Amino acid sequence: MGRNERGSASVVLLAVVALALLVAVGIANLGLVSVGAQRAQRAADLAALAGATRLSTDTPASACAIAEAFAQANGAHLLSCQVRGWALRVRVHYGFVTRSAAAALSAVP
Repeated sequence: MGRNERGSASVVLLAVVALALLVAVGIANLGLVSVGAQRAQRAADLAALAGATRLSTDTPASACAIAEAFAQANGAHLLSCQVRGWALRVRVHYGFVTRSAAAALSAVP
């Protein structure tokens, strides 16, 4: 081994370890995004269902208030709540993910 090549294995090993750490961090971030998206969707679904249920017996404003309470109970922030007839649509933000959900009431005689 020549004098200029001493320690080159250490540099290569350091580069491999740094690359492995970057890959591990990237995979962990993908997992966090996936979990955040699932939690955001769950919060949106529950808020929409709770709001639509309240809509059957109360005003649209009350239905949206219940939707907001359910979104907050699931760690999300209600961005919008729209009522059209017997349908309620919500949009929530959880962490760094935004999701929408809709629920509608239907009655069978």
